[in-house]
Amino acid sequence: MKDLSERAARLRPGKPSELPALSAVRRLVSARDRSSLELGALFRQLCETNSAVHERGQDYINQLESELGAARQAYSRFEELQRAPLVRIALRASRAFAKLGLHRL
Repeated sequence: MKDLSERAARLRPGKPSELPALSAVRRLVSARDRSSLELGALFRQLCETNSAVHERGQDYINQLESELGAARQAYSRFEELQRAPLVRIALRASRAFAKLGLHRL
C-alpha cells in the first residue's frame, strides 16, 4: 500500500511525472531520430556523388565515341586514297600479263 501511495504522489499534477524508464525511452527515440536523419543525409550525399560520377562517365563515353567516329572516317579516307593507285597497279599488271600471254594464270 505504501508503495502505491508513493507512486501516486510522484504522479500528482504539479510534480515531475517522468519516470526513469520514460526518460530512457525518450533518449532512445531521440537517438534513433538523429541516426535516421544522419542516414538520410548520407544517402542524399551518396546519390549526388553517384549522379556526378555517372555524368562524368557518360561525358567520357561520348568523347570516346566521337574520337572513334573520327578515326573511322580518317581510315575510310585513307582506304579511298589508296584504292585508286592499287587499281591502276592491278590494271597495269593485267595488261602486262596479257601481253606476255599469262592472263590465264
